[in-house]
Amino acid sequence: MVEYFFSICEQIIDQLVMNTDRVFEHEDGSWYFRIRGNATMGPYTTHREANDSRERYVESCRRQSDLAPRWPRWLHLKFWTRRLSGGPAAAPETGPNPTEV
Repeated sequence: MVEYFFSICEQIIDQLVMNTDRVFEHEDGSWYFRIRGNATMGPYTTHREANDSRERYVESCRRQSDLAPRWPRWLHLKFWTRRLSGGPAAAPETGPNPTEV
């Protein structure tokens, strides 16, 4: 039972901690790193350069997500300007109701 608990804990920790194997050396001797979606960034001349670049990339993504507004769509200025100008967010206009004509 204890061994099962420790194996579950190791799996959780592996999911929380960014894998260090994201930085890898290609056949041509250049270093690359993988990001979300298994996209590859590189080439870099050294492992350290690739790892530093990966850390900067992750920090940049983290800053962008921290700065992103988390308001409902209807509170955004663009929503109201489109709605008032009759743009794509405006409700469709309907013709006269056939039962009233």
